[in-house]
Amino acid sequence: MMNIKLFISTALILLSTLLFSQNENANQVQVTKFNAHITELTTEKTALITENKSLNEEITKLKAELNKAKKEASSSQKEISEKNEDIINKMEKDKETGKLAKKRDKAVKKNEKQMKEVNQLTNKLKKKEQQLDKNNKKIVGIDKQVEKINNKIKKLSAK
Repeated sequence: MMNIKLFISTALILLSTLLFSQNENANQVQVTKFNAHITELTTEKTALITENKSLNEEITKLKAELNKAKKEASSSQKEISEKNEDIINKMEKDKETGKLAKKRDKAVKKNEKQMKEVNQLTNKLKKKEQQLDKNNKKIVGIDKQVEKINNKIKKLSAK
């Protein structure tokens, strides 16, 4: 009778030890999965940060180009205004008027090209800034995911 009680007590101790061990292993597997997910998210975040650095450089260059193009367009608009004043002041002289009109027309074409370049650079800059904003939002999302996973790991580790 004593042997049976001893056997049953030993079996219960072994069974509870086995169950505790399996629970620990399950928690460890979950922690490993969470760590792998964090690594994956961190890799994605690093790639986005690298892309953002590149985008910031491109945006800086585009802003400089845009400012230069705006200055050139502004100066050619002043030139057009000056030519128009000259045309008005020298209407009596047909030859000069024709030459000035041609110069003005050239200046207008040049200004149209410059304004087109300004618009293209503005659009390109907007796209880069939108991509930068999108990447920053992704980074924030990844940081939140990592924080949630870390909290889960802390809870599992505390058990």
